[in-house]
Amino acid sequence: MNKKFDVIGDDKLRNALLNFSSKAGLNKTQQKYLNTYISKYKNVKLDTLNWETICDISSNIESSHIRFVFAWFNANFIKYLIENRLYEDTFIDSNLDIILNLLNLLDSKERRNRIM
Repeated sequence: MNKKFDVIGDDKLRNALLNFSSKAGLNKTQQKYLNTYISKYKNVKLDTLNWETICDISSNIESSHIRFVFAWFNANFIKYLIENRLYEDTFIDSNLDIILNLLNLLDSKERRNRIM
């Protein structure tokens, strides 16, 4: 197992992040900031992860550059959790189509920005 994931105490969350990061096809910049992203989840459990926790974690990022990369990680990690049915939250479940459409829109906008 990749050592940088050892900081996460919850096995389910660690495995989800490990699987997500291996399937995400991260570029060098994204890999560089992956440790920062992972460290923010060190005390979080997948079973208790909720929308408020995700927003709280995101709001604690101070650097605007890291915040942008972190937003990409958050959006795509949550999309991964939802698509693989690893994440349950009443807000998410009741708004699943809208959230997936927003995440897809964010991802497509990110791709367009990289091309330009």
